[in-house]
Amino acid sequence: MEGRLLPVFTSFMVMFLEMGVMKSLGVLFNPMLGSLECTAGQLGVAIGLGNSIGYIISPITVNLSRCYGTRVCMMIGSVFLLVGYLTSAFVTNVFQLSVTIGITTGVGMGMSNIPQLAVLVDTFTTQFPLVFGIALVGGSLGAMACPPMVDLLIGVYGWRGTMMIIAATMFSVSVLGALQKPPRKPYSKLKENGEKSKKSPGFCDQFEGALSCVTSWLSLHIFFEERRVVLYLCATFLLGVTTASWILYLVPHAEARGISPSDAAFLATGGGVGNVLARVVSIPLLARKIFSPLLMFEVTCLVNAVAMFLDIFAGKIYTVLLTLASVNGACIGLLYVLFYLVAKQIYDERHHADLLVLGNCFFGVGQTIGTFIEGSTYDLTHSYDTAFFGLAAVSVVMVLLTFADGVASRRKNTDSKASISK
Repeated sequence: MEGRLLPVFTSFMVMFLEMGVMKSLGVLFNPMLGSLECTAGQLGVAIGLGNSIGYIISPITVNLSRCYGTRVCMMIGSVFLLVGYLTSAFVTNVFQLSVTIGITTGVGMGMSNIPQLAVLVDTFTTQFPLVFGIALVGGSLGAMACPPMVDLLIGVYGWRGTMMIIAATMFSVSVLGALQKPPRKPYSKLKENGEKSKKSPGFCDQFEGALSCVTSWLSLHIFFEERRVVLYLCATFLLGVTTASWILYLVPHAEARGISPSDAAFLATGGGVGNVLARVVSIPLLARKIFSPLLMFEVTCLVNAVAMFLDIFAGKIYTVLLTLASVNGACIGLLYVLFYLVAKQIYDERHHADLLVLGNCFFGVGQTIGTFIEGSTYDLTHSYDTAFFGLAAVSVVMVLLTFADGVASRRKNTDSKASISK
């Protein structure tokens, strides 16, 4: 497994492990809720932080991986994952859990997962939709396979013993990190250029240079070059709200309606099956450009909104709940693929890497806020129906934002062509 195939393989496996565990935390939610004696909103934020922080710190981890190599970042990240999940087995309150499974595993996820995506962007340009879809299928398979296994482990070892097993499993990320190639060191030219420059800059020049360097390092300069990027980033924020809320609260939502824990856990498997099918089917469609990413994104958002809305009327009918979970899983899995490709469609190529970084950051912030709002809604109403209706509305807003962004993109292209013709 060498050369260009290696980052695809390692991304596939990292996605399998981390998305599988993230989906399984929904199965652990109610046992942890009873043991830690906290509110659903507090526990939702603590668990949601474990995934969202990894995305929020993506501007830092991507640059660290480019400086020191993906191998170093992944192996350090695996240590954070091991420590975070292992210490989570011994916590006594939700605030300790926020540090262990929230901050610690969040940093581990950010250092092991996000640099992999940056490698795919840098390695594959024309084939990015294909390889990105293949890598994300790993996450879909993990979301399908892990929840039933975790449900069995809870019955034998309890949620604390299960957390220890998860910790040992996640440490295998270090093996995937060891497979990475060390980074190249293209610093000689920079050093020569620095020696050639004889004029020492003044204080103002130094300050402006440092500010420009930080802005570029964190990919913030795109706000000044493309103001309409706010529309795209707001859509990715709302996608984070939808994704984390549905993943974490699907199983508790079913149990709140009287579904048994094992059957509720199988709903996560149904969502994983839909996730796999959607991503597998979309790979050739997007690779051959049969549908544009923007059009597919908007249609998928509308389908997701309809399924979320119909969930309110499903009641305890298990077959209907399983069908809707499969549809939502398919839509959410596909939307995560598409929001990268929408950026590649409507923005200049020079902004693609920055949009990958900032998009992940806003996606992570949305995950934290989404899990908190949905958990707090349950604490107030003792029902997830209102929250799921809100997620349907969020999907509709995403359609409006991306539509406005697409219109602005077409208008900009038309204006540039008109100016060139003049």
